[in-house]
Amino acid sequence: MVKDYEAAGYWEKKTLWDRLEEWKNSYADRCALVDEDIRISYQQLYDHALQYAAAFAADGIHEGDTVAVQLPNCAAFVEMVFGLFRIGAVPIFVLPAHREKEITGIFNAASPKAYITARTFLGFDYTAMAERILKERSDQQIRYYVADELQNTAKLADVTTLSSDGPCYRDTAFLLLSGGTTNTPKLIPRTHCDYAYNFRMAAEKSWLDSDSVYLVTLPIEHNFPWGMPGVLGTLSVGGKVVIAKTSSFDEVFPLIEEEKVTITAAVPAVLQTWLEALEWEDSYDLGSLRLIQVGGAKLLDSIARKVRPAFNCTLQQVFGIAEGLITFTSPDDTEDIITTCQGKPLSEGDEIRIVDEQEQDVEDGEFGQLLMKGPYTIRGYYGCPEFQSDIFTEDGFFRTGDKACITKEGNLLVDGRITDQINRGGEKVMPTEIEELLLEHEAVQEAIVVPVPDEQFGQKSFAFLKCSREVSFAEVYEFLKSRRLARYKYPDYIRFLDRIPLTNMGKTNRAELKKMAVEDINERT
Repeated sequence: MVKDYEAAGYWEKKTLWDRLEEWKNSYADRCALVDEDIRISYQQLYDHALQYAAAFAADGIHEGDTVAVQLPNCAAFVEMVFGLFRIGAVPIFVLPAHREKEITGIFNAASPKAYITARTFLGFDYTAMAERILKERSDQQIRYYVADELQNTAKLADVTTLSSDGPCYRDTAFLLLSGGTTNTPKLIPRTHCDYAYNFRMAAEKSWLDSDSVYLVTLPIEHNFPWGMPGVLGTLSVGGKVVIAKTSSFDEVFPLIEEEKVTITAAVPAVLQTWLEALEWEDSYDLGSLRLIQVGGAKLLDSIARKVRPAFNCTLQQVFGIAEGLITFTSPDDTEDIITTCQGKPLSEGDEIRIVDEQEQDVEDGEFGQLLMKGPYTIRGYYGCPEFQSDIFTEDGFFRTGDKACITKEGNLLVDGRITDQINRGGEKVMPTEIEELLLEHEAVQEAIVVPVPDEQFGQKSFAFLKCSREVSFAEVYEFLKSRRLARYKYPDYIRFLDRIPLTNMGKTNRAELKKMAVEDINERT
């Protein structure tokens, strides 16, 4: 398989550090990164990364060592990570929102030699948390760096002491965190060669060029803003990466105007807040935007159709998991395709199967579980051989757990997780169908439907609604009746919220909503 991917040209014999050297040589004086009032050229990015590499090496960080990096969006993250690539150390991308519980699990799984954090961010003291975590692991002698102090150290590092040796292009470059639902943290090893193919092809599918200006709004540690095409895809074509600290519209919109941003990415929950902001805030010039990518969770058709009228640019739907497969709609697809599906795979080498519960292939147009394999799909989780038989079929396909089908045009349509489907006394109910209908009600701004256990039916449905005015249970039922919906699909329970909870990744927190639903029912009984 490895030789096949190399022979096909998918995997090139270059590390990610080799890529940065190429970009520096091609685009030396062009602006690579913008972080608030800091502007960094490609040459400076290379030089700064080299200084970090020397500082790490001088402090005993070596090839193969893992290093947990937990920073808010900043240029220093990019520089440090490339510094680690240079010496062959393996950064673990830890989200800024993670706390002791998640980090302890990550440390147990990866045994990092070092841990890097900001001093504070959004009012949270990372140094105090790090002190508590490392105190419990004092026997492991984990090095701890605060980003601003490390930056000062790196400026004094002697780059001439660096060894000319480096990692192999097939080695693990970095570890992403799985967005799955298990309590055990799963670390996703991405190699230098597979990830380079990942972001190069993503840049091509998103029509990036040297005039592209990409705005990072999601946490940079995510696969989506890091390489789909994200930071690396933009740098690969000589474009400019602008870094926002948050995805709040009052930070994002001014940056789009000031930096003439052409492309950005959001998850559906963030997109929804931007759309709501545009209903009353129209003072910003967003005319430079050509493409808004949306992925990370199901984007309802009704929301997707609002993008072009609101932003006067093209929507690109993206389906991607950190373990591998990425699909994109194309900017020149019809509006109907763009708003209703997630497009076609990134690579001709991607293989997709849609299977039933017995893992037999279903007909096109029928839903089943999505299986995948290809040149940028992982072969296993880092340090977790026990997951191997659960996540891979005997013939090497990765079980995604996503419910999907192939449309008549050959596009992928993902409709949630297999486990999201509600089995109400044998009748199957897909939450997204009900959510779409509920959003047609003029007062409903957000709608999430989750399953809850029930002794009589096995499961029932529970709807959480965020509304612009007071809405009664009876009004919702009358509305669904007017839409001629089957009675068994009506939500059995409804609760109205001022705010729908989100996960650390900015997705709707269905796990929390399920917990809230069960508690609500218990209180009623």
